[in-house]
Amino acid sequence: CIILLFVPTLIALGYYSTAQKYPVSGKTVTKIEMTAPDGNRYTFDADTVCEEESIGQNALLFFTEMNERAEKIAELPELLDTAKSYGVVFTSRNKPYAYRYYFTEDSDYAYFKDYRGDVYKIASQDAVRFLQSSYAYCMYSSSVAAAMSIGGETVLPHRMEWQYASYDEEFRKADTDVTELTPEYPVRGSMALSFSVQPDWLNVQVISGDTTLYDGLYESLPSNLFTENMSYSVKVSAKWYQETGKDYFGEAEYAFDIKVFAPPVFYLGATSIDPGEFAVITGLNVTDPGSVTFSCEPAIQFTPVFFAEGDGVYALVPISMNIGLEDIAESYRFTLQCEGVKQEMVLHINPKTFRSQTYEVSATACATNRSEKARSDFRAALADVLGKQTAERYFDTAACGVPVAGREIRTGFGLYRTLTGTGETYRHEGVDYVVNMGDKVISALKGEVTFVGNLTLSGLTVVVDHGFGLKTLYAHLSTAAVSVGDVVEKGAELGVVGKTGFTVDTNLHFGMYVFDVPVSPYDVMENGVLLTIR
Repeated sequence: CIILLFVPTLIALGYYSTAQKYPVSGKTVTKIEMTAPDGNRYTFDADTVCEEESIGQNALLFFTEMNERAEKIAELPELLDTAKSYGVVFTSRNKPYAYRYYFTEDSDYAYFKDYRGDVYKIASQDAVRFLQSSYAYCMYSSSVAAAMSIGGETVLPHRMEWQYASYDEEFRKADTDVTELTPEYPVRGSMALSFSVQPDWLNVQVISGDTTLYDGLYESLPSNLFTENMSYSVKVSAKWYQETGKDYFGEAEYAFDIKVFAPPVFYLGATSIDPGEFAVITGLNVTDPGSVTFSCEPAIQFTPVFFAEGDGVYALVPISMNIGLEDIAESYRFTLQCEGVKQEMVLHINPKTFRSQTYEVSATACATNRSEKARSDFRAALADVLGKQTAERYFDTAACGVPVAGREIRTGFGLYRTLTGTGETYRHEGVDYVVNMGDKVISALKGEVTFVGNLTLSGLTVVVDHGFGLKTLYAHLSTAAVSVGDVVEKGAELGVVGKTGFTVDTNLHFGMYVFDVPVSPYDVMENGVLLTIR
């Protein structure tokens, strides 16, 4: 009798021990929540009937049996970069247990990590069953149906069928988003359609009122079909053929309206400039300056930034002083693209010879004020200052002022300067003036003071930001009359000339920059910055 009294307790202890050792089993799991790599979530419980033939009607049983057949290994393989990870939470005895499953398109390369952190290799036959299910569709890049866009906006189809190759190249139907709406999209000039996967056949029908203006292949759509400020109805049919070597095929139909506006157009302020100068690109009918893309052949190692003002957008494009040297003439082809419009323009660089200068300076002064560290510190201190994108244009388009009144140039822009103390030759990135102690330094243009500080190379330095990427720098000052944040007018006093930094006597170094590219100020001093169209 005493022994019989202990039997229920022993059974309970055995049941507890088994539950602790195997908390997740086919007999105890009541719910599974799975999160796929694409974010989709699936929930299965005892009453859920799974419609996946490869998995069977009971998803709970499939996962628990897959776990039980898996082989425990030391750790996950290192080469799991291409694996897609599924998060699975098992609810067993009212407690959640989180697992992580790793699948690849190779059924021999599937693993999971249980709630303890232990790693198991999934049996190949179980991996195959999962890979054949629709839950594995995001394993395949071709399972994402081709998307169409117009003017950067995605257009949902009215009808779409998309098939992708899954495990063992068996094609499955993908889920696709469709709409019954007929939205209207603004277009600029021509109707530019783009696809994430280019169709093999694309037909377009354009209707105005009750009249069909065009019904044919998109590639033959007339460029002059549309009239500005008019609306049209458009129907698009696309097909992706099933061919050997392709892991997808399908077809789609789209219906939408368009409202036609004037297309973007760009103008170059000058067709030829000297090396070291900058050109201005003006754009009209551009709704978003950030949507303009720029490329150049040959490359100029600079990406223009467009700023909006009034009805236009503007970008300053500097050309390095090292381009077009001596009697070598260069031509640069700019390509601009915006809202489906592509435009090319050519900028010619005039041949130019830069003079040379010998600068009498001691080796000690070079080592002290023009060391590699001094130059590195100069670049680091001004990197953010020169790179700042100020959308407000402070400068006017008239000729800029001279930074020190009534004084002549000592060392010109772009000149080859040779230091007697070290023999080093470098390009002069600004203009030095012959000055007298006490001369006032004045701002060449209106702008905001963005830097005031002492640097080993340039001494007491002031930088003024004039907007649209244009900056001016004033170096070697003895005193400064402004502070960071001050907005100064053209001709306002910035400080007094001095003998600080790398200079042998009282000096003013004046530099002009488009962002961090040094540019010649001469044309701006004579003609100003041309923002209008020639």
